[in-house]
Amino acid sequence: MASIKLEQYLTLQENIFSKNYDKSITTFDVDAIHDLRVSIKRLNTLYRLLELIDSNNFVYKKNFKELRKIFKLAGIVRDYQIIEYLINQNYSQLKNINILSNFIKGKKEIAIKQFIKSKKKLNLENVKNSILNAKNTIAKSFDNDIDLAQNKLIKENIDLFNKEINNNLHKARKKLKNYLYLIEMQAIDDELKSKVFQNIKLIASYIGNWHDIIIIENEIKKYKSSHNNEINFEDIKNNNKKLKQNYLSEFYKLTKEFL
Repeated sequence: MASIKLEQYLTLQENIFSKNYDKSITTFDVDAIHDLRVSIKRLNTLYRLLELIDSNNFVYKKNFKELRKIFKLAGIVRDYQIIEYLINQNYSQLKNINILSNFIKGKKEIAIKQFIKSKKKLNLENVKNSILNAKNTIAKSFDNDIDLAQNKLIKENIDLFNKEINNNLHKARKKLKNYLYLIEMQAIDDELKSKVFQNIKLIASYIGNWHDIIIIENEIKKYKSSHNNEINFEDIKNNNKKLKQNYLSEFYKLTKEFL
């Protein structure tokens, strides 16, 4: 049963990746890039699990190499898409904000050009081979070995989440995502719809929103280092501070209750 669910999960992520790769690199559709990267994140967690199950036949680093390249290149475009959205949503009323918007638009266009160029260098055959290796590893695995490895990784990620929650929220966010993906791999539909699981997903979304604000703050620093201050950054700073406080307040509140 465990191996069947794992194979179904792998096939689902393979289909999501295939559906969104070409669309991402030709149209740069916001949703396609997001879904592409999420499928790679899920494959990342799955590949780590497979290495733990059978390290002799499945090496994580080797199999994830090409996917990592795609993830990073798409991530640069994704970051600027997020920044554009946040500017339009939160700062459109500020004087001269169009100057910052144009700066971000220029950076996004550079990232898109790099993404287009990368297509010639990326080897999708390596991705297909890695997925085939994953399928073969699952087919050879015993359900008991899968369950043991999965439970071990779940415990490791929750322990690391609790360790990093007050030290490094970015790392804590990654560990929480890994935990969610591991639960998804084996959970039945009713479990995925449960209040507890949905609230843990909500916890992840709050820390994700916090991280988006960090992204725009870092980009504003780059802008300020090379431009005159035509924009009142104090308003942006205060607004960001309120948003981060709200997100973290909800994050810690739900974390205390459910994790």
